[in-house]
Amino acid sequence: MRQYLGIEMTAEVKDSLSAQISDLQHDYAVFHWTSPESYAIPLFHFGSESVEELTPLIEDALFEQPEFVLYPLHLEIAISRNILIYLTFYREKAMEQLVANVADHYIPGKNYSYAPSITLATYKKPSKQQYFHLKKKLERTEIEFEWKVDTVSLIRAEQKGKRSTYTKLKDYKLLPRE
Repeated sequence: MRQYLGIEMTAEVKDSLSAQISDLQHDYAVFHWTSPESYAIPLFHFGSESVEELTPLIEDALFEQPEFVLYPLHLEIAISRNILIYLTFYREKAMEQLVANVADHYIPGKNYSYAPSITLATYKKPSKQQYFHLKKKLERTEIEFEWKVDTVSLIRAEQKGKRSTYTKLKDYKLLPRE
């Protein structure tokens, strides 16, 4: 069980993303696809500290933090023990500042780099030919939506067998842009 600060997708964005990757899900049905209910961008992992300890720290870090808009960049693939398909986003200065503030309040003096992404699927390591075919298919897949982020959430992730379950513990509103 561990907590992290994350950005949950709205229902419209989840539906839009699901529709845009449905062909991939059909072609690669054997992959372990993340359910749309679990789509969230993790910003900072806290470990297993209590919500009561984290709330004042997060509220201080988010003081005067403005809302922002996210745009997807493209689908990417990574391989270690397994293959991982994930969606990356364009850099957003306000989000990078938010992550830096939280990191500085949690671990003062530590320089924390951040690249926003959402894991979409995992599977066992493919052959070289399968890898290049999948990579080419991901490059041709266009993902387009725009997503206004006005809330970040403290989320608990619990491992139950091979699946993780996510529970939203608390929402934190960001300041509206003028």
